Amino acid sequence: MLKPARIVGADHPPIAATVVDISLSGARIVVRCGVQIGAKFDLEIIDDGVPIGCEVVHVDPNFIGVKFVRMPRRIRPTGWRSRCATSC
Repeated sequence: MLKPARIVGADHPPIAATVVDISLSGARIVVRCGVQIGAKFDLEIIDDGVPIGCEVVHVDPNFIGVKFVRMPRRIRPTGWRSRCATSC
């Protein structure tokens, strides 16, 4: 699963990101190499449009692991709009 997203914080402009894995408690995201982000931020999944409060719990060279500090509403699967437009 790949979902385009952005990291939103008060101290910087929105940062492009990609969600590669998501659960009810957190997500694994990728950002451009060298981008600095804070320990807490809002993650906005583009298709969903609702900011989710996050806290960084793991960083490695390829991924950032976050836990949700505010429970998100149900996240729609990738491609939901295109499937509905043809079958609804």
